[in-house]
Amino acid sequence: MKRGESPRSQKTCPCPAPEGERGVAQRSADIRTNTGLWSEAPFSLFFLCVIFGSKKKGESITKKQSKIILAVAVLLVLVIGALLVWQLNKPAAQEGGKKLVVTVVHGDGSSKDFPLATDAENLRAALEEQKLIAGDESDYGLFVKTVDGETADDAVQQWWCFTKDGEMLMTGVDDTMIADGEHYEITLTTGW
Repeated sequence: MKRGESPRSQKTCPCPAPEGERGVAQRSADIRTNTGLWSEAPFSLFFLCVIFGSKKKGESITKKQSKIILAVAVLLVLVIGALLVWQLNKPAAQEGGKKLVVTVVHGDGSSKDFPLATDAENLRAALEEQKLIAGDESDYGLFVKTVDGETADDAVQQWWCFTKDGEMLMTGVDDTMIADGEHYEITLTTGW
């Protein structure tokens, strides 16, 4: 490395540019990596090699090279245009896109239905949005101790049983993914 050069100037273009023009290719590669202008263009390296790699001193760009450059430019414009159109027309996230019902069965046998509208991915997030559950963090996620204000009593072996349409869940609330139209039950159960 020469005195006064930054480590960045040591980058080289992988194209076979003549030694006299390698500095131009290096500067172009440095501009490309520092500004990010070419980071989205898959043909940027090819483009730089066409312009700087095959040109000899005093030689102008040939018709074939100019057609390639024009094709790359048109392709980039089309890709950017397509991304802009997609970004402007993508459907907006619908608030409360998933609707589900959670039935809580308390220790005294009374039950209460909670209709939920949520964008949450899992059952825990949906229930926490409504402040329906609380508990302790464990290695396996949230260990639910309180549901709808009622806390399970460990002294009498109480625990909250989570079911979906009557079938016991084999996953915790963190790992239970939810979908629109589902029905869950949370029942205070006694005995291990």
